[in-house]
Order: sequence, then C-alpha cells, then structure tokens
Amino acid sequence: MAGPATTIAGVATPAGVGGIGIVKISGDIAFDVACALFRYGKFHRPIQQVGISRPCRDDLVKRRLSHGFLVDPEGGSVLDEVILIAMPAPHSYTGEDVIEIQAHGGPVILSQIFQNVLRSGCVLAEPGEFTRRAFMNGKIDLVQAEAVLELINARHKSAAGIAMRHLQGGLGAAIEPLREAIKQWRASLEGSLDFPGEVSLESEVGSLCAIARKKWVPTLRELLQRHEDARPFRDGTRIVIAGKPNVGKSSLLNRMLFAERAIVTPVPGTTRDMLEADAMILGLPVTLVDTAGVQKTQEAVETLGIQRTMEQVALADLILFVVDASRPIEVEDQDVFQNVEGKSFFLVMNKSDLAAHESSRVFSEQFSKKATATLRVSCKDGTGIEDLRKSIQGALLSGVKGNGEKLGIAPNLRQAILLERILDALERIANGCDTDRHEIELIGYDLRDAAVCLDELVGKAGDQDILDRVFSNFCIGK
Repeated sequence: MAGPATTIAGVATPAGVGGIGIVKISGDIAFDVACALFRYGKFHRPIQQVGISRPCRDDLVKRRLSHGFLVDPEGGSVLDEVILIAMPAPHSYTGEDVIEIQAHGGPVILSQIFQNVLRSGCVLAEPGEFTRRAFMNGKIDLVQAEAVLELINARHKSAAGIAMRHLQGGLGAAIEPLREAIKQWRASLEGSLDFPGEVSLESEVGSLCAIARKKWVPTLRELLQRHEDARPFRDGTRIVIAGKPNVGKSSLLNRMLFAERAIVTPVPGTTRDMLEADAMILGLPVTLVDTAGVQKTQEAVETLGIQRTMEQVALADLILFVVDASRPIEVEDQDVFQNVEGKSFFLVMNKSDLAAHESSRVFSEQFSKKATATLRVSCKDGTGIEDLRKSIQGALLSGVKGNGEKLGIAPNLRQAILLERILDALERIANGCDTDRHEIELIGYDLRDAAVCLDELVGKAGDQDILDRVFSNFCIGK
C-alpha cells in the first residue's frame, strides 16, 4: 500500500530547557526541506568561522548522520546547532523519505525550527500519522501499530515486554497460519461444492473439523486467557476504598501513595466526592479511589457523594472495606458490607494502634471468611500497611499463570474481541461435522466470518473507521 504524497512534520519529543527536541519530517520533499534549511558546521564553533556549506540530497544520503546548523532561509539567521539524520525510502520507519532533526530542547527553539519546516512545504502531522504511514506502506501490520502505543503507555515491565513482542510481529505471526489455513479451507469447500465428483466432500469437512478442534480452538483459547492474565500489567487494577465516615479511608489512601494527597481531618464526612490517584503497588499499576463515607443523611451533596461511592464499588476490581477496629460496629458498617458482599474485597481493620473493640473483633471473625483477606492496620503509625500492599499484590496475581514475565504475546481488548468472534466461528465448525449440503454452506459462512475478523485484526480489511479509532489515540510525532 502506498502512502500519501503530502510531506508531514511533527515534534516527536519536545523536552524541557537543556534537553533534546526532535523534529521529524516524512514524505516526498523531506530531503528538499533539509537541503534548504541545513548547513554543515563543526561542534560549538561560530558559524562565521567555519563557513556555510549547503548539502545536496546525495550527500545527506551518503552521510546519513550529519552535524551542522539550521538556518532561516529568508533572513539567513542561525536557528540552532543540530544533528540531522537522513533515512531514504524505503529504509525508514514510515517507508518514505524521512529526515530527523535533533535540536536543543525548549519551546522557543523548537517553535522556530518547526515554523521554518512548515513554511518549506510540509504540513502538520495528525496524531499517529507517522505510524499510520508505516502501516499504509506495509512496514508494519495493525497489531504492530497498536504495539507502538502500548509500548509508550506501558505501566509495568511485563506490559512493555508484551508490547515489544507484538511490535516484533509476535501476534501477527501466531495467527498468520490460521489466516492461510482458512483461505485454503474456503477454496477446498467451494471446490467440493462446485465439483462434487472430483473432490471428497466428506474428507474435506472431516479434516477441517478435526484441525479446528485439535489445533485452532485450543490456540485461540490460550490467547484469550493470556489477555485476561495480562490485564493487571497492561490496564492496571481499580481499587476502591469504602467505609463509613471517619474510619480512615483518606488516611489509608495517603499511606498507599506515600503522599498527603487526600485531606484528613477529625471531622466525619470530610470526603464528599471520590478522589482518584494512580500508583504502583509492588510493581503493579493500580488506580486508587477514595470515596465518600456511607451513612444515612438528608444533605443533598453528601447524598450524591454516597451515590457515587456505590457506583465506584460496582466498578471496582478490588475493594478495601475499612472499619474502625477501636469503635463499635454500627449500622453504616453493615450497610457497606451488604454492598461489597459477593465482590472481591479486603476487610481492613484500621486503628490497630488503639485497643480493639469487642464488636469489631466479632465482626471480623464473622465476616472474614467472606473477604479475600482480613488485615489489621494503623494508618497513624503505618503498622500493617506493607502487609496490605503484599496482600493486594498477591490477590491481583492470584489468577495469573506465571509471574507476568512469561505471558509472551497477549492480545489487547480490540484484538481479544475479534479473537472471541473467530473462536466462536471455529467452535461452531468443530461441533458441526455433518456433510449435508446445508451444513456445508453454514460452515462456509463461519469460515467467511472468521476470515473477515482475521483481516480486521491485522488491518487487511481496509476499514477507515477502525484505523481512525486506533491511530487517534497516538500523539503527534508518533
């Protein structure tokens, strides 16, 4: 697939003052722009002392990496001392002529360089357009394009490892034999229907069903299981802190974050709305949600906050149900328990630095069997917090096969949805081995559905809406 002729430019990594900013140019006139703006020079020497030498395309291609200066072609003023990298088509990321300019970081310098690049005939790149052109020019498939964004956004080394394996073609290579097999199966079945005297219909269907059942159905199930196993590493886990007012929910959030993020006062009901914060718990990415205390109230704002608490509890992957162990268990504690019962929750008995109240001890004994774990902590002095963190880590990894480092390739959500549809089609084929003509036609429909999903998975379907959704999540310069 050939990419568009328009030459695009984007700031890939604008850094702060003293850092490096990278301007990338891709397209037919990329080298012309470089020749117009770039001049050779020596490191840290005034341009007047070294002279100005304008490069030609062949020279840039020969050198590949050059040191020099960028100048304003209209006024002749020096914009910056830079490193220029030339990558001729098709041996570049996008498959087009590409120029990369490594300049000094800082908004003023980068802005001046970028304005001159745009005035030279380039247009501003859309989000993800460099990667989209790599896809359009056949340098990568859609799975690899998604892996670029996943690698950038990875919050755990396992997620980065999965993205890198996809970027290297892991998932595409795993399903390519299935794409080819389905093409052959469709051709064989069509041949058996068109020429029934020459091709054994019964043999073709029997072979197809056996291969689907023994090879591809288990393979797809394993890939879908890996999607679930990778979720704590790739997407993170939503942990909601719930309880009645003044039991230490906000203090627990602060302890988990190692920072005073939430306001803590002795006054019950200080938190009236939810507060979210991203964190790492022993290497695992999580989103912690502090919520309003649950109690009976007529106050409108507080009622709305409690309603949002219940909504967050319903959305949570894990709930930290906090109880004040030093005080009697009240009806509000029971109300919270009724809302978390049946879900994955920790019973967190806070204020363990104080003497335990008998009713809280009985409550703990009565309901600990329904909790994923029961822990005693003190948000005041930090007692038990590290045990809580370890227990959370254990709970998040309990359903994961291995430790996350051995996941190999693991589909993302878009890919998993398509793989489920393919699996459904192959399971129908594997379970319906009649050689009746009507059943053969149904098998043909299932094979077509599987083929369409496989093409959509790797981006062969040509659906612009799908491509727009994938690449819209990228930033400019990627």
